[in-house]
Amino acid sequence: MIIDFVEDVVPLSDLRRRATQIIARIRRTKQPVLVTQRGRSAIVLLDVAEYQRWQTKMALLEHIALGKRDVAAGRVYSQEQIEAYMEEWLEQDE
Repeated sequence: MIIDFVEDVVPLSDLRRRATQIIARIRRTKQPVLVTQRGRSAIVLLDVAEYQRWQTKMALLEHIALGKRDVAAGRVYSQEQIEAYMEEWLEQDE
């Protein structure tokens, strides 16, 4: 999802006049549109499904980064330790 700074940059005045067409293009292409105000970037418009995919990817990357920090800090468990913990945890619910 990369913004094409030729096709995907729209001044706010254009968005006001052509909102329906711009939204249709975003839905069709799944590409974000950068909206400018007074010549400066103001907001990004993004298809909802693409936004949800982006959120999922960001959450996964955050968890990977946290896991890498845990490994670097020595906060790791062996498979046997995890299996023992899970068995004990499952027995508590019986």
